[in-house]
Amino acid sequence: MPNLAAAKALRAASTNGQRTSWRLASAGLAGTSSAANTDEVRDLRREARDLKEVVAEQMLEMRLLKKSMIADGGDEE
Repeated sequence: MPNLAAAKALRAASTNGQRTSWRLASAGLAGTSSAANTDEVRDLRREARDLKEVVAEQMLEMRLLKKSMIADGGDEE
């Protein structure tokens, strides 16, 4: 069963990333090396943190699933 909080965090993070990319592209800044302002840096750090949490939760869930499959005598893939 997927973790609902993790799915929401991933969806929110990817939505935020799309908005950020769109905003940069519409401002003509996509692909250039411009200095980001404080709000953008804070948003990107928050997005990175949220994505790291989602990845960590998914890794833990995979480990638990593998352990339960091994304990049940299932094939480890």
